Amino acid sequence: VIEVAKASDYGSEAHKGGHVNLGFTQSKKGDHASAIENYNTCLKLIDEFGSGQVDIYVYNFLGSSYNILNEFEQAEYYFQKAIDRAEEIGDIGASASPISNIGSIHEEQNDLLKARDMYRRAYELMKDAGQLAGALQPLTNLATLDLREGRLDSARSRYQRVVKGSLIFKDRDQEGHGLLGLGRVDKQLGLNSEAIRNLFLARDIGYEIGEIYLISEAAEQLSEIYSESNDFKRAMDYYSEHILFRDSIDSQKNKRAALRQEFRYTYDKKALEDSLEFARIQLVKDIEIERQQGSLSRQRIGLMAAGGGLVLLFLLVHTSRRGKKRSDELLSNILPAEVIQEVKVKGHAEARSMEAVTVLFTDFKGFTAMSELLSPRELVQDLDACFSEFDRITVKYGIEKIKTIGDSYMAAGGIPVPSPRHAADVLSAAIEMRDFVAAGKERKKEAGLPYFEVRIGMHSGPVVAGIVGFKKYSYDIWGDTVNIASRMESHGTVNRINISRATFELLKDDPRFSFEYRGTVEAKGKGMLEMWYADRAT
Repeated sequence: VIEVAKASDYGSEAHKGGHVNLGFTQSKKGDHASAIENYNTCLKLIDEFGSGQVDIYVYNFLGSSYNILNEFEQAEYYFQKAIDRAEEIGDIGASASPISNIGSIHEEQNDLLKARDMYRRAYELMKDAGQLAGALQPLTNLATLDLREGRLDSARSRYQRVVKGSLIFKDRDQEGHGLLGLGRVDKQLGLNSEAIRNLFLARDIGYEIGEIYLISEAAEQLSEIYSESNDFKRAMDYYSEHILFRDSIDSQKNKRAALRQEFRYTYDKKALEDSLEFARIQLVKDIEIERQQGSLSRQRIGLMAAGGGLVLLFLLVHTSRRGKKRSDELLSNILPAEVIQEVKVKGHAEARSMEAVTVLFTDFKGFTAMSELLSPRELVQDLDACFSEFDRITVKYGIEKIKTIGDSYMAAGGIPVPSPRHAADVLSAAIEMRDFVAAGKERKKEAGLPYFEVRIGMHSGPVVAGIVGFKKYSYDIWGDTVNIASRMESHGTVNRINISRATFELLKDDPRFSFEYRGTVEAKGKGMLEMWYADRAT
């Protein structure tokens, strides 16, 4: 918790700085309304007591918050205020960041001519101020516009300069974006060997610094290159890696871009210290940027989710180039065998009501804590190990994996082919899943490593099953049965399997299992539900 100020410090530099820090922290947490309120409070204090050039940075922060909220008119107003203030006091370098930020607004609105003009101005101002490290971001922006407009030679030259400069200033983030840009240009120029080398370097930097955008974009480009060279396995591997992170990147695009631009520039530290003891604030900013990168990584990993449907899209695009047998094998890993032929013929499958289905949900306790302790690569590897074993278990018991939703796994028995054993098969699978995670926990504890713990919930009843959409479609199930199964998981206990009365009634006479009555538990949106713990018989 950041203390704004003691009563005796009202109007002091610490008081104003406290509001800046608090606003910055709130912005990182996504609470932009509160951040804006604190920035405005700081501006009022500056207006009352004065404070050198700090208002330039507060205006810039305000503009960035409004930009993230897509309030572009307000964002540009405050960016312009920062520019005007910097010009008023003659701080050339301080005006470059808000100028570049206005460029990003124009680019977002597809006014590329104005965007280019702003990026060029920011670049020249940074150079004139001798802030060569800060000039790398607008140079990258200019290269990206070149690439968008097909000016490949100019784009390649600028990206090369970005990479060279980032090596000099040891800026790994900027180096990664430069290498990604080079890989894209080389790919368009048909220089596949160079493209692959640069894309792998960008991807590795992404894993190193937790920049998921680099991983996702590099993986997508690699997938396309390998697909064109008929290396289908590698193409699929990298496409799958790409989709792990793409959905969350789409939702975070504006926010991430604004944050990266806002803190890309290196200003004169001495001037900042003179205005607001800014060295201390800069330290807080650096820490918060690290936390923000970790938070974005967790949010993006949390949305890894519906890979199956997206991989299907990839297959449909490329199947015409591959053998029928191979494509059928891959489709069978995505859709139930019974609906593959229907999808091939119609391009979709009719939704069907299934009266007797058991739905299972799992969720990991400790996922958030692990995401703070492990790199994105290590976290994905651990999650993949669990989900791969869950996949094997579902195949063993003949139940259908539906999808993953972040760190949650969803499966169902009795679909698409009805089975009288649906509840028993799903419970048997749930027990093995629980045991696998528990064994992994013990190994991790002995090694002093962070570990997962799992909650599992089950409910039985009718569902509607089928495929919806025409682009990112996947096999899915809907209905109140699914909702109650989810409640069983969320109201469960770590290392236990929580089931509903409906599932209990189907299994209570099965000698392979034992049950412990929990009583009634209030579930959000469902009222009071009876619940039992289920396990293998002892």
